[in-house]
Amino acid sequence: MSHRKIAIVTGASSGIGAEIARHLPNVRDLEIWLVARRRERLSSLAESLRARGAAVEVLALDLQDPGSWAELENRVRARGAPVGWLINNAGIGYSGRFEEQSVESIVALTQLNINALVVATRRLVPFMERGSRIVNVASGFAYFPVPGHAIYAATKAFVLSFSLALREELSPRGISVTAVCPGPVVTEFWESVGADAPPSFLTERAERTAQIALEQAARGRAVVFTGALSRMASVLSALLPRTLMAAMINAQIQRLARKSQAQAAG
Repeated sequence: MSHRKIAIVTGASSGIGAEIARHLPNVRDLEIWLVARRRERLSSLAESLRARGAAVEVLALDLQDPGSWAELENRVRARGAPVGWLINNAGIGYSGRFEEQSVESIVALTQLNINALVVATRRLVPFMERGSRIVNVASGFAYFPVPGHAIYAATKAFVLSFSLALREELSPRGISVTAVCPGPVVTEFWESVGADAPPSFLTERAERTAQIALEQAARGRAVVFTGALSRMASVLSALLPRTLMAAMINAQIQRLARKSQAQAAG
C-alpha cells in the first residue's frame, strides 16, 4: 500500500463524515482512515468500503483528547505515506442560552470544533505534498451570530476564517484548502444539540452534501455551499449588519418558543 496516499476523515461514524467516506473510493489510490469515537460504527462502515475494494483503516480516537492528535500524527509518520486528503468533519453543537450551558459542555465544544481541527491540521500539514487537499466542514451558521447557538456558530465562523487564511498560506506549496458550508442537513446533529430539525423542504441530504463537497474540493474551490440556505446566508451577511441579523434571528427564536409553549399549554 506504499503507493497510496492517505485520506483522513474525522467524525466518520455518521452523517456527513460517513457519507464523505463512502464517496472517497471514487478517488484513485487512496487509503481511507476513518476517525471517530464509535469503533463499532467505524468497523461497519469500513467493511462496506472494503467490499468495494477500498483500503481502509479504523482509528477509534476521541479528538476531544489532545493525546489523540499526537497519536494521529505518529500513525501517519509510521505509515510513511503522504496525506492526500484531510477532511476535518468532527464537531458537536449545543442549543440553548449561553448562560444555561455547563462550562464542561462549552469546553468540549470548543475543544473539538476549534482546537482539534487546528492542531490536527498543524500536525498533518508536514505530511502533505503538492496536490493534497484539506476540507474543513464549517456551516451556513458561519456567516451570522446565532442566538441559541452562540458558541457553535462562532466556532464555525472560526473554521471559515481559518480555512481562507490557511488556503493563502499553503497555496505556494500546491495544497488546497476548502471550507464547506452546508445548510441544515438530515443527520444526528439536531438530536445531539437538543433541537428540532428544520422542515424537510429546508434540509439537505447528507449523501448529496458529501458528494458536492468532494467534487468542489477536488476542483480547488475555496468555499463550497451545498444548499440554497447556506448560499443565501453568505449573501445576506454581505448586505445586512450582523447586529441586525442577530436581532432578527433572536426574535424568530423567541416567537417559535412562545408558539411551542402555547401549544404545550393548550
